[in-house]
Amino acid sequence: MGVRPWLDDFAFSVPGERPAAHVVKPVPPSSVLLARDRSLQVFEELGLQRHESKCELEPSMGLDSYLGFRIDTRKGLFLLTPRRVCKLSKSAHSILRMQASGARRVPARALAAFQGLAQSCWLALPRTRCWLRSSYDDLTQMTSWRSSVRLSKQSVHDVQQFTRLKNSKYVGRAIWLKPETAELSSDAGPYGWGGKLWKPVSLAPAWGFWSAAEAEIHITWRELRTVRLLCEWYAEHLRSRRILLWEDNQAVVAIIMNMVSRSPELMHELRLLLDLLEVLDCEMHAVYIRSAENKVADFFSRLAAPRDYHLRQECFDGLMESVAWCTVDAFASAATARLPRYWTVSPEPGAEATDAFAQWWDHELVWAHPPPWLLPRVLQYLDHHPMARALVCAPTWPHEPWYAQLRQLADEELSLPPGRLRRDAFDAPARLESWPMTIFVVLRGTSARRRATRST
Repeated sequence: MGVRPWLDDFAFSVPGERPAAHVVKPVPPSSVLLARDRSLQVFEELGLQRHESKCELEPSMGLDSYLGFRIDTRKGLFLLTPRRVCKLSKSAHSILRMQASGARRVPARALAAFQGLAQSCWLALPRTRCWLRSSYDDLTQMTSWRSSVRLSKQSVHDVQQFTRLKNSKYVGRAIWLKPETAELSSDAGPYGWGGKLWKPVSLAPAWGFWSAAEAEIHITWRELRTVRLLCEWYAEHLRSRRILLWEDNQAVVAIIMNMVSRSPELMHELRLLLDLLEVLDCEMHAVYIRSAENKVADFFSRLAAPRDYHLRQECFDGLMESVAWCTVDAFASAATARLPRYWTVSPEPGAEATDAFAQWWDHELVWAHPPPWLLPRVLQYLDHHPMARALVCAPTWPHEPWYAQLRQLADEELSLPPGRLRRDAFDAPARLESWPMTIFVVLRGTSARRRATRST
């Protein structure tokens, strides 16, 4: 038995010079012809025959039709042929007509045929997988290939995209990647998110905190959402740029690069990101980075500690102006610190020390805003250290034993109405916004004691 070797659809290219603007400089004709002749010689040596009428042996910077695609090396793009665009558009129109006359129901076989045709265009139509994902989910309803399935509204919307491909900005995939002109790092933590723009200019890090509902969603969703939040934060600096994203979640990298996910929640967030990038006229290239190398984004995504909350900055500044500027924030995290010098419960980058009760408060004016359950220990510390001075921020809870004792110790009291506190961690006390607060000014008799309460 003999074996007949067969080679189908073969093409080759000869590299030329590509300046920064990605305009291809033609290769000398002699080099192209030598490469062509060498390829034909290899075919002969391997015993391969070529079909004369199907060969295109003259050097060209573009192929008008190759497996349903156009290859344009002048523009550096893979494109669809007009015939493929027409065929795909007709197939999409056919699906839309069927769903319009059948309460959004279409034959499963017809939908699968359309999906196969559309998927074959992915090389020149990068958003294909994104536009097909919802209809793939709908196809799981079928009980047999003779049954019909009901398209979701999202599927109908996505199928409509395939009817508008003529002269569409979505058609065309770059043969050569453009250089990145912006560099962004991103990370999501249990209580918040963070990131930084490194190029074209190095800007201050961006960060925020999750709501209770957001914190319960899977980490991959939070990581993907963080990318969009950072793009919104740095929008004016990212406009019309190609972004290099450093991301320490491999699933997010795959989702962004392939523009698809099986999760409906992730697909919704991905669509929002793609829409934002379109508005900003941006492209994004995501690259995986280990968490240990993503230090800045990782730090700012973990600013908040469990149950964190703080006094609003404008209210704090007003207190400092009206009373005295404190020198250190004694019960803080990186998220809640109101002063450049601060002490934390556990070691953190940026903190001067840990455990306020192990520090020497003499010669300091301490801003003491601890969780309510630590107020008895604050009172005990002040009792045992007569030189310690502090502004103690506490909820106005007159029924608590420590409240009356702090009143006796304080030189002055200032009352703050509800609404002066702001939550950082989603698990901060539930009714935090309704707490009235009292500032106990403990200056150790440096001014006459005033029992009358003053409001700020």
